[in-house]
Amino acid sequence: YWEAALTAGVKRIFGSADFSGKFVGVQSTGMSAAELHEVSQDVVADRIAVATSQIVARGARTVILGCAGMSGMEDAARRGRSGVDIRIIDATRSGVTTLEGLVRAQRL
Repeated sequence: YWEAALTAGVKRIFGSADFSGKFVGVQSTGMSAAELHEVSQDVVADRIAVATSQIVARGARTVILGCAGMSGMEDAARRGRSGVDIRIIDATRSGVTTLEGLVRAQRL
């Protein structure tokens, strides 16, 4: 579900999911947010590594860890990069940093 829904969201917001080949798609771990907390962290890390490997094989060079349950799982994503130099963005940390900046800007 999430792969199609998030790709559709990219198309809706940006008018396209092409980005001249920059957006290669969405790759899910196949796990629900609840499962990220219910199963062994080793299993979660393995699934993140596999998902990263799949999206990197399609050409991704930036990987966004897309839910709060994946926050702090950058090492698992790095395991799946197959030696390819990639950037990993923790969406939760990124959101908090952006929010902090907006709050600080209001104080000036």
